[in-house]
Amino acid sequence: MDPQHIKVVPLKSWSEFKSQVEKIYEDTGKRHQTSGGHVSEPVFRGQADSLWKLESSLDRHWGPGMAFRTYHDGYLLPAVSQLKDTLNLEIPPTIDSEPEFRDFGRNAPWYPSMATLRHHGFPAPLLDWTYSPYVAAFFAFNEKRDVENVAVFAYREFCGSGKGYEGNKPRIETFGPSAPIHHRHIRQQNTYTIALKKSDTGLVFASYEEAFQKRPLDFLSFDEVTKFEISAVARDDAIIDLIKMNVTEYSLFGSDDALVKTIAQLLKYRKW
Repeated sequence: MDPQHIKVVPLKSWSEFKSQVEKIYEDTGKRHQTSGGHVSEPVFRGQADSLWKLESSLDRHWGPGMAFRTYHDGYLLPAVSQLKDTLNLEIPPTIDSEPEFRDFGRNAPWYPSMATLRHHGFPAPLLDWTYSPYVAAFFAFNEKRDVENVAVFAYREFCGSGKGYEGNKPRIETFGPSAPIHHRHIRQQNTYTIALKKSDTGLVFASYEEAFQKRPLDFLSFDEVTKFEISAVARDDAIIDLIKMNVTEYSLFGSDDALVKTIAQLLKYRKW
């Protein structure tokens, strides 16, 4: 069952998805004009199976609930120390006191290293999003799988009426798109979120399922998520259209392996 604060929209075709994307932008534009508060631009995330949960690589690798200090001191710092020369990383400073929610954001000293490691496959509490719905669709459709539907999530943090926090309920923090990290961050138009909650031992990482189920202050409109479940039979139409947009593995990753895979895809779909 999907979390109660995620709106699910089933779609049968690629064209239906493109129409829904335009509706999201139109709605965002109207909110900009009529709302007196801040309205976030939508960001998107593609997943190759609609049955997969919305979760970070850290959740998948170690499970939710790890303390931030445990991750920072026991995993992030040792990884950066070993990879700083290979990946040109700066070692984040040690944390002297328990961090607060306000310490999380684009200026957090550990953010660049954590995001760079995330791009290279290291488990991180960051959930990556893209400002491009078509980059998100690429990640949903690129690898052919035996699934009924793929999923593209659309997320808006601020929707014009502020954002509420309450007690020890989980909350989602968003990082800005500007960060001195891996070139894939720019190629894929990435930004990131992190889900946190307070515990008796300090801040811990929360699951996104819990964050959306237990969202505080329902009279406010924030952290809006729509899940588009798109039929997998739309894959060929999607890939052909994405190729026309130059949204390919090579344009998004830039590696030799990505170049070879893109050539194979072009040979399959393009009529030379």
